[in-house]
Amino acid sequence: MGGLGDCVLFSPVLRALRARYPNAMVELLAASDLVEGLYSGCREVDRVSVIRTAELGSVGRVAALWRYARRARSDGGFDVGVFATGLSPAWPVLLKSAAGIGLVARADVAAGEATDLACNTELAARFWGPARKTGAFVPVAEEGLREADAALRVGGHGPEHGGFMAVYVSVESARRRCWPVELLVEVAGSMKASFPGLRVVVIGAAEEGAAWRAADKDSVADINLAGGLSIAGTAGLLSRSRLLLGNDGGPMHMGGAIGIRVVDIAPNVSVGYTPPGCRTVVMRSGDRECARPDCGIPTADVEAACRKLLNEE
Repeated sequence: MGGLGDCVLFSPVLRALRARYPNAMVELLAASDLVEGLYSGCREVDRVSVIRTAELGSVGRVAALWRYARRARSDGGFDVGVFATGLSPAWPVLLKSAAGIGLVARADVAAGEATDLACNTELAARFWGPARKTGAFVPVAEEGLREADAALRVGGHGPEHGGFMAVYVSVESARRRCWPVELLVEVAGSMKASFPGLRVVVIGAAEEGAAWRAADKDSVADINLAGGLSIAGTAGLLSRSRLLLGNDGGPMHMGGAIGIRVVDIAPNVSVGYTPPGCRTVVMRSGDRECARPDCGIPTADVEAACRKLLNEE
């Protein structure tokens, strides 16, 4: 049970369970409606249930989980319950008892330089050996591609008009510091100058799109789709992108799992939460509280990472 990025990192387990139990009903319990929008309908998952834990206090979370567990038991319970790394050890115990789960399997907690993805992949391999080679996945559905292409064609920015880079602003929180939007604008502008014909498309939630508009004094972005795409449409758009640049968050994990080039800026995000992908570059810093204007991550370093990935073609 986690948010969008957590579920992307857990996705090797979904693929392994489907391979091991091809005729079983697989239910994914998540903490974000975005997960439902992204993974519902894919062959690995039959049903997605959501408990919005971010909106609940500790008592409310336990109560919601208890209601879910009792409903599951009344429906016959589960033969197997598989739990991602990072979850409280109390959840498997509670669910095993209340939901009538037969076998419980849980990923090891990421420690040291181990990532959540590595731990979840090892868990997946317990059910299906090839899981070590398949990696994380994000479904890219036809309807998502159609939505993305239609949005891009507004103003003549369709995929047939050349390549683009996507930029994700992200929203800062007490737990996650973000690189300033103004610096993302600066890097995007530099990439447009260095790669003629490259366009910039902004993605994310509406408030993130508003933050970009406030900072983009020179109209660097060719189109701002933040708040204008479903999560399936976002997946479709990312699959068309030459590069994804942004602050750490769920869309960055999506981009890595889809297999595009990613420059993920993560000033104070733990190593465990590293996005997937063999073409993912993570920019970290010792300035975990972002006391400096650039959070200890120089603009020149981010530009160099972007330029290197774009030059790989």
